[in-house]
Amino acid sequence: MLRDWGTGSVLTARGVLRTISQWGAAAAAGALADAAEVPLAWVLGPLVITAVFSIAGSTPYAPVQARRLGQIIVGTVIGLNMTTEAAASLLVWLPVMVLTAIVSMLLAAAISGIVARGAGIDGCSAYFALLPGGLTEMANVGSRLGARSEAISLVHALRVALTVMIVPWAVVMMDTQADIGLRGGPRVVLDLPIVVLLAAAAVIGTLVLRKVRFSNPWMLGALAAVGVMAGSGLVEGQLPAPLLWLGQFFIGMAVGARFKRDIMRRLPRLALVSSLAILFMALVMAGYAFAIKSLGASDLESLILAVSSGGFAEMTLTAQMLHLDVALVTGFHFVRAFAVNSLAAPLWCWLIKLGWLRGSQH
Repeated sequence: MLRDWGTGSVLTARGVLRTISQWGAAAAAGALADAAEVPLAWVLGPLVITAVFSIAGSTPYAPVQARRLGQIIVGTVIGLNMTTEAAASLLVWLPVMVLTAIVSMLLAAAISGIVARGAGIDGCSAYFALLPGGLTEMANVGSRLGARSEAISLVHALRVALTVMIVPWAVVMMDTQADIGLRGGPRVVLDLPIVVLLAAAAVIGTLVLRKVRFSNPWMLGALAAVGVMAGSGLVEGQLPAPLLWLGQFFIGMAVGARFKRDIMRRLPRLALVSSLAILFMALVMAGYAFAIKSLGASDLESLILAVSSGGFAEMTLTAQMLHLDVALVTGFHFVRAFAVNSLAAPLWCWLIKLGWLRGSQH
Protein backbone atom coordinates (compact mmCIF):
# COMPACT_ATOMS: atom_id res chain seq x y z
CA MET A 1 0.00 0.00 0.00
CA LEU A 2 1.48 3.34 -1.06
CA ARG A 3 1.00 6.45 1.03
CA ASP A 4 1.47 10.03 -0.11
CA TRP A 5 4.75 11.65 1.02
CA GLY A 6 3.16 14.80 2.34
CA THR A 7 -0.28 13.78 3.64
CA GLY A 8 0.18 10.15 4.61
CA SER A 9 -3.03 9.26 2.78
CA VAL A 10 -3.30 6.13 0.66
CA LEU A 11 -2.45 6.79 -2.98
CA THR A 12 -5.25 6.37 -5.51
CA ALA A 13 -4.85 4.61 -8.83
CA ARG A 14 -4.20 8.02 -10.37
CA GLY A 15 -1.58 8.69 -7.71
CA VAL A 16 0.14 5.39 -8.49
CA LEU A 17 0.28 6.26 -12.19
CA ARG A 18 1.65 9.69 -11.33
CA THR A 19 4.29 8.10 -9.12
CA ILE A 20 5.34 5.69 -11.87
CA SER A 21 5.68 8.54 -14.37
CA GLN A 22 7.63 10.73 -11.92
CA TRP A 23 9.97 7.92 -10.92
CA GLY A 24 10.42 7.07 -14.59
CA ALA A 25 11.33 10.68 -15.38
CA ALA A 26 13.81 10.73 -12.49
CA ALA A 27 15.38 7.46 -13.61
CA ALA A 28 15.62 8.70 -17.20
CA ALA A 29 17.36 11.86 -15.97
CA GLY A 30 19.83 9.74 -14.01
CA ALA A 31 20.52 7.52 -17.03
CA LEU A 32 21.03 10.50 -19.34
CA ALA A 33 23.34 12.19 -16.85
CA ASP A 34 25.29 8.95 -16.48
CA ALA A 35 25.61 8.60 -20.25
CA ALA A 36 26.92 12.16 -20.38
CA GLU A 37 29.46 11.25 -17.65
CA VAL A 38 28.05 13.81 -15.24
CA PRO A 39 29.66 13.40 -11.80
CA LEU A 40 27.26 11.78 -9.33
CA ALA A 41 24.75 11.35 -12.15
CA TRP A 42 22.30 9.08 -10.34
CA VAL A 43 22.02 11.55 -7.46
CA LEU A 44 21.94 14.74 -9.49
CA GLY A 45 19.49 13.64 -12.21
CA PRO A 46 16.74 12.40 -9.84
CA LEU A 47 17.39 15.35 -7.50
CA VAL A 48 16.74 17.95 -10.21
CA ILE A 49 13.67 16.21 -11.64
CA THR A 50 12.16 15.58 -8.20
CA ALA A 51 12.79 19.19 -7.17
CA VAL A 52 11.08 20.45 -10.34
CA PHE A 53 8.01 18.29 -9.66
CA SER A 54 7.97 19.32 -6.00
CA ILE A 55 8.27 23.06 -6.65
CA ALA A 56 5.52 22.71 -9.27
CA GLY A 57 3.24 21.42 -6.52
CA SER A 58 3.36 17.69 -7.29
CA THR A 59 5.90 16.26 -4.83
CA PRO A 60 6.88 12.74 -5.95
CA TYR A 61 6.33 9.80 -3.65
CA ALA A 62 9.66 9.53 -1.82
CA PRO A 63 9.19 7.53 1.39
CA VAL A 64 11.71 7.82 4.19
CA GLN A 65 12.27 4.06 3.99
CA ALA A 66 13.65 4.48 0.46
CA ARG A 67 16.08 7.16 1.62
CA ARG A 68 17.25 4.90 4.43
CA LEU A 69 17.75 2.03 2.00
CA GLY A 70 19.80 4.37 -0.17
CA GLN A 71 21.92 5.31 2.84
CA ILE A 72 22.51 1.64 3.69
CA ILE A 73 23.64 0.95 0.13
CA VAL A 74 25.96 3.97 0.14
CA GLY A 75 27.34 2.98 3.55
CA THR A 76 28.08 -0.49 2.17
CA VAL A 77 29.84 0.97 -0.88
CA ILE A 78 32.00 3.20 1.29
CA GLY A 79 32.71 0.41 3.76
CA LEU A 80 34.19 -1.71 0.99
CA ASN A 81 36.90 0.97 0.61
CA MET A 82 37.90 0.97 4.29
CA THR A 83 41.04 -1.13 4.29
CA THR A 84 43.20 -1.41 7.41
CA GLU A 85 45.87 0.78 5.84
CA ALA A 86 43.34 3.45 4.90
CA ALA A 87 41.83 3.50 8.40
CA ALA A 88 45.27 3.72 10.04
CA SER A 89 46.25 6.66 7.85
CA LEU A 90 43.32 8.66 9.21
CA LEU A 91 44.94 8.91 12.65
CA VAL A 92 47.50 11.33 11.22
CA TRP A 93 44.69 13.57 10.02
CA LEU A 94 42.58 13.45 13.19
CA PRO A 95 43.73 16.82 14.62
CA VAL A 96 43.07 18.48 11.25
CA MET A 97 39.65 16.83 11.10
CA VAL A 98 38.72 18.28 14.49
CA LEU A 99 40.05 21.71 13.48
CA THR A 100 38.07 21.55 10.22
CA ALA A 101 34.85 20.75 12.09
CA ILE A 102 35.40 23.79 14.34
CA VAL A 103 36.25 26.06 11.38
CA SER A 104 33.13 24.98 9.46
CA MET A 105 30.91 25.62 12.49
CA LEU A 106 32.38 29.05 13.20
CA LEU A 107 32.13 30.00 9.52
CA ALA A 108 28.45 29.02 9.45
CA ALA A 109 27.83 30.95 12.67
CA ALA A 110 29.51 34.06 11.30
CA ILE A 111 27.59 33.95 8.02
CA SER A 112 24.28 33.19 9.73
CA GLY A 113 24.05 36.72 11.13
CA ILE A 114 24.30 38.18 7.62
CA VAL A 115 21.77 35.67 6.27
CA ALA A 116 19.35 36.45 9.09
CA ARG A 117 19.41 40.16 8.30
CA GLY A 118 19.34 39.71 4.52
CA ALA A 119 16.55 37.12 4.51
CA GLY A 120 14.50 38.70 7.27
CA ILE A 121 14.49 35.66 9.55
CA ASP A 122 15.64 35.15 13.13
CA GLY A 123 19.26 34.39 13.95
CA CYS A 124 18.48 31.04 15.52
CA SER A 125 16.86 29.72 12.34
CA ALA A 126 19.70 31.04 10.16
CA TYR A 127 22.32 29.52 12.46
CA PHE A 128 20.90 25.99 12.51
CA ALA A 129 20.03 26.19 8.81
CA LEU A 130 23.62 26.88 7.77
CA LEU A 131 25.39 24.43 10.08
CA PRO A 132 26.76 21.47 8.07
CA GLY A 133 25.00 18.85 10.18
CA GLY A 134 22.18 16.43 9.52
CA LEU A 135 18.85 17.97 8.54
CA THR A 136 16.85 15.99 11.09
CA GLU A 137 19.27 16.70 13.93
CA MET A 138 19.52 20.43 13.18
CA ALA A 139 15.76 20.77 12.78
CA ASN A 140 15.07 18.97 16.06
CA VAL A 141 17.67 20.84 18.12
CA GLY A 142 16.90 24.18 16.46
CA SER A 143 13.15 23.84 17.00
CA ARG A 144 13.69 23.32 20.73
CA LEU A 145 15.60 26.60 20.82
CA GLY A 146 13.02 28.56 18.81
CA ALA A 147 14.20 28.05 15.22
CA ARG A 148 11.79 27.62 12.29
CA SER A 149 11.97 24.05 11.01
CA GLU A 150 10.78 24.99 7.49
CA ALA A 151 13.65 27.48 7.12
CA ILE A 152 16.15 24.85 8.27
CA SER A 153 14.72 22.30 5.85
CA LEU A 154 14.90 24.68 2.89
CA VAL A 155 18.48 25.81 3.48
CA HIS A 156 19.77 22.30 4.13
CA ALA A 157 18.17 21.12 0.90
CA LEU A 158 19.80 24.03 -0.95
CA ARG A 159 23.15 23.33 0.70
CA VAL A 160 23.22 19.70 -0.39
CA ALA A 161 21.78 20.39 -3.85
CA LEU A 162 24.12 23.27 -4.69
CA THR A 163 27.15 21.40 -3.38
CA VAL A 164 26.30 18.30 -5.41
CA MET A 165 25.84 20.43 -8.53
CA ILE A 166 29.04 22.47 -8.14
CA VAL A 167 31.76 20.70 -6.15
CA PRO A 168 32.06 17.46 -8.20
CA TRP A 169 32.19 19.51 -11.42
CA ALA A 170 34.82 21.80 -9.92
CA VAL A 171 36.96 18.82 -8.88
CA VAL A 172 36.77 17.28 -12.35
CA MET A 173 37.50 20.63 -14.05
CA MET A 174 40.68 20.99 -11.98
CA ASP A 175 41.98 18.23 -14.27
CA THR A 176 44.99 17.32 -12.14
CA GLN A 177 44.45 13.87 -10.70
CA ALA A 178 40.69 13.53 -10.58
CA ASP A 179 38.66 12.24 -13.46
CA ILE A 180 35.99 9.61 -13.74
CA GLY A 181 37.65 6.22 -13.91
CA LEU A 182 41.16 7.66 -14.00
CA ARG A 183 42.67 6.21 -10.84
CA GLY A 184 42.97 2.51 -10.34
CA GLY A 185 41.60 -0.29 -12.46
CA PRO A 186 38.12 -1.77 -12.20
CA ARG A 187 37.46 -3.83 -9.09
CA VAL A 188 35.90 -7.28 -9.06
CA VAL A 189 32.09 -7.21 -8.91
CA LEU A 190 30.94 -9.24 -5.92
CA ASP A 191 28.80 -12.34 -6.45
CA LEU A 192 25.22 -12.52 -5.19
CA PRO A 193 25.98 -14.66 -2.08
CA ILE A 194 28.60 -12.13 -0.96
CA VAL A 195 26.20 -9.25 -1.62
CA VAL A 196 23.57 -10.98 0.54
CA LEU A 197 26.16 -11.47 3.29
CA LEU A 198 27.10 -7.79 3.12
CA ALA A 199 23.43 -6.81 3.25
CA ALA A 200 22.97 -8.88 6.42
CA ALA A 201 26.05 -7.28 8.00
CA ALA A 202 24.84 -3.80 7.01
CA VAL A 203 21.42 -4.39 8.58
CA ILE A 204 22.99 -5.69 11.79
CA GLY A 205 25.29 -2.68 11.96
CA THR A 206 22.33 -0.37 11.42
CA LEU A 207 20.28 -2.04 14.17
CA VAL A 208 23.18 -1.79 16.63
CA LEU A 209 23.67 1.93 16.03
CA ARG A 210 19.93 2.55 16.20
CA LYS A 211 19.88 0.78 19.54
CA VAL A 212 22.48 3.20 20.96
CA ARG A 213 20.70 6.15 19.27
CA PHE A 214 23.64 7.04 17.02
CA SER A 215 23.21 9.79 14.42
CA ASN A 216 22.46 8.51 10.89
CA PRO A 217 22.61 4.82 11.89
CA TRP A 218 21.55 3.60 8.44
CA MET A 219 24.61 4.85 6.61
CA LEU A 220 27.15 4.68 9.43
CA GLY A 221 25.96 1.29 10.68
CA ALA A 222 26.38 -0.23 7.22
CA LEU A 223 29.71 1.54 6.77
CA ALA A 224 31.08 0.28 10.09
CA ALA A 225 29.96 -3.33 9.65
CA VAL A 226 31.12 -3.67 6.05
CA GLY A 227 34.28 -1.69 6.81
CA VAL A 228 35.28 -4.23 9.45
CA MET A 229 34.79 -7.04 6.93
CA ALA A 230 36.77 -5.23 4.24
CA GLY A 231 39.51 -4.15 6.64
CA SER A 232 39.99 -7.69 7.91
CA GLY A 233 40.34 -9.01 4.36
CA LEU A 234 37.14 -11.07 4.44
CA VAL A 235 35.73 -9.37 1.37
CA GLU A 236 37.17 -7.31 -1.47
CA GLY A 237 35.42 -5.87 -4.50
CA GLN A 238 32.50 -3.65 -5.39
CA LEU A 239 28.71 -3.91 -5.49
CA PRO A 240 26.98 -4.47 -8.84
CA ALA A 241 26.45 -1.12 -10.57
CA PRO A 242 22.62 -1.26 -10.51
CA LEU A 243 22.66 -1.43 -6.70
CA LEU A 244 24.89 1.64 -6.50
CA TRP A 245 22.62 3.48 -8.95
CA LEU A 246 19.59 2.55 -6.84
CA GLY A 247 21.16 3.90 -3.67
CA GLN A 248 22.04 7.18 -5.36
CA PHE A 249 18.58 7.37 -6.95
CA PHE A 250 16.80 7.19 -3.59
CA ILE A 251 19.12 9.77 -2.01
CA GLY A 252 18.68 12.17 -4.92
CA MET A 253 14.91 11.88 -4.76
CA ALA A 254 14.91 12.43 -1.00
CA VAL A 255 16.83 15.70 -1.39
CA GLY A 256 14.71 16.89 -4.29
CA ALA A 257 11.47 16.21 -2.41
CA ARG A 258 12.50 18.73 0.27
CA PHE A 259 11.90 21.64 -2.09
CA LYS A 260 8.29 22.11 -1.04
CA ARG A 261 6.28 24.57 -3.12
CA ASP A 262 4.68 26.28 -0.11
CA ILE A 263 8.04 26.79 1.62
CA MET A 264 9.61 28.22 -1.53
CA ARG A 265 6.69 30.63 -1.86
CA ARG A 266 6.86 31.76 1.78
CA LEU A 267 10.63 32.11 1.95
CA PRO A 268 11.91 33.31 -1.44
CA ARG A 269 14.34 35.81 0.12
CA LEU A 270 15.79 33.09 2.30
CA ALA A 271 16.31 30.85 -0.74
CA LEU A 272 18.21 33.58 -2.59
CA VAL A 273 20.29 34.90 0.31
CA SER A 274 21.16 31.45 1.67
CA SER A 275 22.18 30.25 -1.80
CA LEU A 276 24.69 33.11 -2.04
CA ALA A 277 25.92 32.31 1.47
CA ILE A 278 26.33 28.62 0.63
CA LEU A 279 28.38 29.46 -2.47
CA PHE A 280 30.55 31.84 -0.43
CA MET A 281 31.13 29.19 2.23
CA ALA A 282 32.06 26.67 -0.45
CA LEU A 283 34.72 29.05 -1.79
CA VAL A 284 36.09 29.69 1.70
CA MET A 285 36.33 25.98 2.47
CA ALA A 286 38.00 25.31 -0.89
CA GLY A 287 40.61 27.90 0.07
CA TYR A 288 40.94 26.19 3.45
CA ALA A 289 41.55 22.86 1.66
CA PHE A 290 44.33 24.50 -0.34
CA ALA A 291 45.84 25.85 2.90
CA ILE A 292 45.96 22.45 4.62
CA LYS A 293 47.24 20.67 1.51
CA SER A 294 50.80 21.27 2.71
CA LEU A 295 50.11 19.33 5.94
CA GLY A 296 49.88 15.92 4.31
CA ALA A 297 50.36 13.86 1.21
CA SER A 298 46.72 13.75 0.18
CA ASP A 299 45.63 15.34 -3.08
CA LEU A 300 43.79 18.66 -3.23
CA GLU A 301 40.70 17.16 -4.85
CA SER A 302 40.12 14.75 -1.97
CA LEU A 303 40.65 17.54 0.55
CA ILE A 304 38.12 19.78 -1.19
CA LEU A 305 35.51 17.02 -0.92
CA ALA A 306 36.58 16.29 2.66
CA VAL A 307 36.08 19.86 3.92
CA SER A 308 33.06 20.63 1.72
CA SER A 309 29.76 21.44 3.44
CA GLY A 310 27.94 18.94 1.23
CA GLY A 311 26.16 15.93 2.65
CA PHE A 312 28.08 12.95 4.04
CA ALA A 313 26.66 10.50 1.49
CA GLU A 314 26.99 12.82 -1.49
CA MET A 315 30.62 13.81 -0.95
CA THR A 316 31.83 10.29 -0.14
CA LEU A 317 30.01 9.01 -3.22
CA THR A 318 31.74 11.68 -5.29
CA ALA A 319 35.10 10.50 -3.97
CA GLN A 320 34.12 6.95 -4.87
CA MET A 321 33.08 7.88 -8.40
CA LEU A 322 36.23 9.91 -9.05
CA HIS A 323 38.52 7.31 -7.48
CA LEU A 324 39.78 9.74 -4.85
CA ASP A 325 40.67 9.10 -1.21
CA VAL A 326 37.33 7.77 0.03
CA ALA A 327 38.64 6.95 3.52
CA LEU A 328 39.92 10.50 4.02
CA VAL A 329 36.64 12.09 2.87
CA THR A 330 34.70 9.69 5.09
CA GLY A 331 36.86 10.48 8.11
CA PHE A 332 36.50 14.26 7.75
CA HIS A 333 32.74 14.09 7.32
CA PHE A 334 32.30 11.63 10.18
CA VAL A 335 34.22 13.84 12.63
CA ARG A 336 32.38 16.95 11.45
CA ALA A 337 28.98 15.29 11.73
CA PHE A 338 29.75 14.13 15.27
CA ALA A 339 31.07 17.57 16.28
CA VAL A 340 28.23 19.57 14.73
CA ASN A 341 25.46 17.36 16.09
CA SER A 342 27.06 17.40 19.56
CA LEU A 343 28.12 21.05 19.80
CA ALA A 344 25.50 22.95 17.79
CA ALA A 345 23.30 23.81 20.78
CA PRO A 346 26.14 24.65 23.24
CA LEU A 347 27.83 26.86 20.63
CA TRP A 348 24.56 28.71 19.98
CA CYS A 349 24.06 29.38 23.69
CA TRP A 350 27.66 30.59 24.00
CA LEU A 351 27.31 32.94 21.01
CA ILE A 352 24.10 34.37 22.48
CA LYS A 353 25.88 35.09 25.77
CA LEU A 354 28.65 36.85 23.86
CA GLY A 355 26.04 38.90 22.01
CA TRP A 356 27.42 37.73 18.66
CA LEU A 357 24.04 36.57 17.35
CA ARG A 358 20.51 37.62 18.12
CA GLY A 359 18.06 35.04 19.37
CA SER A 360 14.85 33.63 18.06
CA GLN A 361 12.87 36.85 18.19
CA HIS A 362 12.01 38.39 14.80
